Amino acid sequence: MHSTTFPNQKAQPLPGETARELAPRAWGWLGACLLILWPLIPAAAESVGTAPAAGLRELPNGTDIHHQQRYCQLCHETGPEGPLPAKIRFGTNFQAGCRCHYENPGDLRHPTDVALPEEMRAKIPATFPHAGDKINCLTCHSFATLCAPEKTGVSSLREAPYANRTVFCFRCHEGRQYERLNPHNQLDASGRIVTEKCLYCHLQKPDERSASFTSIKLIGSLEMLCLGCHNIGPRHPAGKPHLVKPGEQYLLRMRALEKEYGIVLPLNENGLITCITCHNPHEAGVIPGTRAGSKGAGEKLRHRLPKVLCAECHWHSLPAPSR
Repeated sequence: MHSTTFPNQKAQPLPGETARELAPRAWGWLGACLLILWPLIPAAAESVGTAPAAGLRELPNGTDIHHQQRYCQLCHETGPEGPLPAKIRFGTNFQAGCRCHYENPGDLRHPTDVALPEEMRAKIPATFPHAGDKINCLTCHSFATLCAPEKTGVSSLREAPYANRTVFCFRCHEGRQYERLNPHNQLDASGRIVTEKCLYCHLQKPDERSASFTSIKLIGSLEMLCLGCHNIGPRHPAGKPHLVKPGEQYLLRMRALEKEYGIVLPLNENGLITCITCHNPHEAGVIPGTRAGSKGAGEKLRHRLPKVLCAECHWHSLPAPSR
């Protein structure tokens, strides 16, 4: 003989059945209830409005908040089912709202909060918004595309798609000004420094005889300046991400290499390996040859190290490629 109970009833023991013997039946009913309710639990956990705006700062780096409804109210005051257009919580403070892109090296490809030059104001499309004549994230990127679940994998650049990134850049920039421009060729025919080329990266031309990496002022992050033109993926070189903070062993090795070869292997302002750690961005002759910062300027790919780059830093046996 078997007893019958339902989820909203208390399990009643059969005659002679002890509490210990009743426990398996009670747990069995609890498991059945969980199986019935389980499909509803994720939906409740992902419901819009459960996370406060302050949660942006609490999310782990690398969390992709785009195209997912459960994250809507991290940035917007209303979710997809609320009144539209949904007001952005952080206003025009995109360093707070888009912090992942600001804080990850190489993830910010264009200066923000910079004033529009007069000639650009006349050229910029009316559909590219800018606050107080200053460029921000919203100028180039459509947040509606970043929010829509069905737009996953689609470019958020305004009025995309484009054949390539340069086509998009020339929506605002004058293409003729950038034809055959190489900011790394910084000397004229007589060997004098072309100041205009310096200002492509520097706020003002440094004194090449005495300036140090800590004293120069750049118009943006090092990674933005390099990756804006050199469209290289994050897994560079050798298929491994290198824009990272070197461990103590590697730091010691880098300092030993600097001393051995009379070079510099600069890290960025956050102590991370960056593009100019390995590559000298200056043309040979810009920095006096007696200074450590001049080394590598005349080499192929402008490698700062005179030997095989990978083996020198990682100090293990590698087949030497032809250079």
